[in-house]
Amino acid sequence: MVDMNLSHRMEGNICVVGIQGELTNLQPARLNNYVESLLKTITCSALLFDLKEMTKVDSMGLGSLIVFSKIAADKGLEYAICQPNSDMRFYLEASGMLTKINIYETQKGALKQMNHVYRARSSEKTK
Repeated sequence: MVDMNLSHRMEGNICVVGIQGELTNLQPARLNNYVESLLKTITCSALLFDLKEMTKVDSMGLGSLIVFSKIAADKGLEYAICQPNSDMRFYLEASGMLTKINIYETQKGALKQMNHVYRARSSEKTK
């Protein structure tokens, strides 16, 4: 089993969570704990999972990424995934989630679109 490393950083109001290694076996529980703790300590308008360095995912890992879309929605946060590998894209398509989760090919593209959505929502609130 390859270990999983997690990281995060803020890009404006967007929390970018990086996953490096395998999201398999018991690792989804570790990811869930990490993100739940993170959301208690930071303020953000969106969660972006960068999967560029994720090498493998199983059904439990996929499930945890799908659950985060619900958690984000419940908290009023935008949610997206960027840079998924071909296996991850296949699993998302097979599960029917490809049309329910925003997926971006690049982190730069994801940040640009998510910032655009945040600014649009902010301007609507001030009207």
